[in-house]
Amino acid sequence: MNKTRWMDWLISIMAGIILGSLLTKLYGQGHWWQGWLAYSLLSILVCAGLMAVWRWAGSPRGLGLLLLLAFSIRLGLGVSLSFALPASGY
Repeated sequence: MNKTRWMDWLISIMAGIILGSLLTKLYGQGHWWQGWLAYSLLSILVCAGLMAVWRWAGSPRGLGLLLLLAFSIRLGLGVSLSFALPASGY
């Protein structure tokens, strides 16, 4: 593997661990270790997939920003709705 792929994996792993920790902190119900492991593993796979698609498309900066923005909006809306809907009676 070349240096770019190693850096992609390193960035994906670090971002996945951080995102997994944040999600576990939000949804933590007493099983921190299992939640962190599951969220981190899923986040690492998603980040690696997004990075692979971005590299496959030629690595334009605009596409990277759009991928990051779309993922952030989708994750943010999902987390927000998972808290807001039960609070409003759904």
